[in-house]
Amino acid sequence: MFINILREENVMSLFGKKKENDDAENTISDVCNVKYNDEDKIQIDYTENPPVHQLYDTTRLIIDSKEENPFRDNIYNCRVSYYGKDDVNISNNESDDFGRKGEYKKVIIGLDIDKINNGEKFYYKALMTALLDEDRVSKYLARGMQEEPDVKCGNYIGEVREDSDGIYKKFFDSKIGTYFHLKYASTRDRLISDDRIANQQKIDKIIAEKEAQIASLQREVEALKKEKENLYLDSNEEENEKVEDKLKDYYSNNSSF
Repeated sequence: MFINILREENVMSLFGKKKENDDAENTISDVCNVKYNDEDKIQIDYTENPPVHQLYDTTRLIIDSKEENPFRDNIYNCRVSYYGKDDVNISNNESDDFGRKGEYKKVIIGLDIDKINNGEKFYYKALMTALLDEDRVSKYLARGMQEEPDVKCGNYIGEVREDSDGIYKKFFDSKIGTYFHLKYASTRDRLISDDRIANQQKIDKIIAEKEAQIASLQREVEALKKEKENLYLDSNEEENEKVEDKLKDYYSNNSSF
């Protein structure tokens, strides 16, 4: 593997004091779990105390492989998902990928593997909560689906770099973005085609369900009509019986005929 993180079952890190030159709070209360998953890939689950509007508190990053490019050798194919640490597993699926955990978005990221290996808490913080913010990632991926967006990126979303003051910040390399946007073109066309097929299948499924409902309602209508007819049939039988009784009485009283 290209990463030398200790192969422990689950490495948990509770972050402590921040750098003296950081203007933010003096402590980070976020929790970071780093491990090799069942696919033998580095998996990072980072739990934060989220803003009120944010519908998740944990970001998962899986580092899949290096992505070849003519610029730098620290570019990686990754998957990212967003979930709540208290999400309920209603499917009873024992897999670690149940629910929102397994709803991955494929992204390309510039990563500093040394800082990941060394457990640099401020790097992790900037990477997992700023660079990989779900709204930010969604916006970049949406640009990647356009032919001529305001920012060309494909599915490259940037990286985290340390500035002259030692503060980790988001950084987007436009050269790399343009490169992957052009490279992503065929994939983009395929994804659009796949999306159309998926939507068509979804519509076909809805049509089939509606047709089944119509057939079921039609059977119910036919049953009600038959029930209505039976009501009249029952009434006629009663009337017939009354007529027969009257005839019997008549003939009994006029037996001389």
